[in-house]
Amino acid sequence: MQKYQAAIIGKKSNQPDINWTDFNWPPIIKIFHFDLSELQDPYKSLVRLLYISYLLIFGTTCLNLLDSFIQAGVGYPKIRILYGFLNIFIFNGIQMYIFYRGYKGLCADQSLLKWYKILHLVAGILWLIVSIIDALGWNGFVRAAYFGDQGEGGLVFLSIMESLGFLFSFILTPVCIYKVHTFVFDTIEITDKL
Repeated sequence: MQKYQAAIIGKKSNQPDINWTDFNWPPIIKIFHFDLSELQDPYKSLVRLLYISYLLIFGTTCLNLLDSFIQAGVGYPKIRILYGFLNIFIFNGIQMYIFYRGYKGLCADQSLLKWYKILHLVAGILWLIVSIIDALGWNGFVRAAYFGDQGEGGLVFLSIMESLGFLFSFILTPVCIYKVHTFVFDTIEITDKL
């Protein structure tokens, strides 16, 4: 009976050379290195997909904060504003870390991708949950239904937009994980070993 051993190939010929110590991202705080122009395909298209996943959460949490300000302005509890700020800092930080782990894992060290896939899966489940619930400042579909019962059409629209942002992030999660997994699988060489 033959046994097979998989070994990850060191560095593909088209893998980018990146200066990881040139901290230029995100704007203003600059704690990571990220520059799409340094990448060639297939890295560029895959990293762009991971980046879109991050931007979707960033935009949705910003919408959550705007929605919280509007709700406080029309008489709902003002604590939602604090929740909105906390959601931006906590969940954007989490999604930024997940994105960067995937980006660096693809371009430099594939051992980072195991935890990238696990963390992105957990985050995806979280995005599904917050697209539904009405708790801790999240305005899911449940809150949209509540606003509909109250006759507040503008708040219904904002809550649905926020919920759809998180729902799209949930849908994009398995796409990103699958593409990263198949990309890594393409870099595995099967060697025959007795």
